[in-house]
Amino acid sequence: MNNNNVIAVKADSAFTGIQIHSVIYDIDDKICFSYWIEGQDKARKATSKIRYTAAGRAYFMSRNHRQYLDEFMRV
Repeated sequence: MNNNNVIAVKADSAFTGIQIHSVIYDIDDKICFSYWIEGQDKARKATSKIRYTAAGRAYFMSRNHRQYLDEFMRV
């Protein structure tokens, strides 16, 4: 989790969004992400388990909301 490189982003609004830093491949795959807010330099990183819907769509939970991986843009 020391990697500060951003591999994908999703904007929630014009000034906030979610950054994905890495994917941790294990028995239960996890994702390392953080929220970014325009004008703030530091963001706390968090991890969440990657889950799948019945249709096979990948997502992770963040603040009790599903964040679908196909909605993120790679950078």
